[in-house]
Amino acid sequence: CLRARTEKVDGGNTIPAVTEALAYARKIGAQIVNCSWGQRARLQEYIDEMHRGSVQEILYVAAVGNGGQDLDASPIYPACFPLPNVLPILATGKDDGPLRLIREVVTNFGKKSVLVGAPGTQILTTVPGGGRIQYTTASDTSTAAAVASGVAALVKSANPALSAPELIKVLGETADPVAELSQYCRTGKRINAYRAVLRAAGK
Repeated sequence: CLRARTEKVDGGNTIPAVTEALAYARKIGAQIVNCSWGQRARLQEYIDEMHRGSVQEILYVAAVGNGGQDLDASPIYPACFPLPNVLPILATGKDDGPLRLIREVVTNFGKKSVLVGAPGTQILTTVPGGGRIQYTTASDTSTAAAVASGVAALVKSANPALSAPELIKVLGETADPVAELSQYCRTGKRINAYRAVLRAAGK
């Protein structure tokens, strides 16, 4: 596990920094890249680099963003890039439905553009501070994408021969159906690490 920084010191992603981080991951042989960021602009620099990654079978797990918006009507990138190695992930809540805040859906979604959901509520994570690692909880699609990236890594470890599209297929087919998600993503499911690993291992 490594971190390739994409942010400026004062926050926010820059186009060169993101492109360089993706290229760095590709050059060192990364197989799974967590993309917990997104923007409305469909930048050719990003899609070119991720297409190069597809040749090396890199899986890009992309957060779909927050705001409760339908990405079928208003896409966000890289989650909505039409590449076979991009896995768009929405965030699910404690009840397995879409992540909500006071009953309002806060995860973006897309019946056509988003494949599956992953847990994104009150996930324990680390934050910098005081010269040492501190712990907190997070609830958003960036967190859900990170969870999905970890599951993808487990599946890949169970069967290293899986290509990026095959890995996406396993994650989608072994996910658990959630009735409420049927209107928010293509599969209407939330990923299941146990079932995905068993499928990949041929058990």
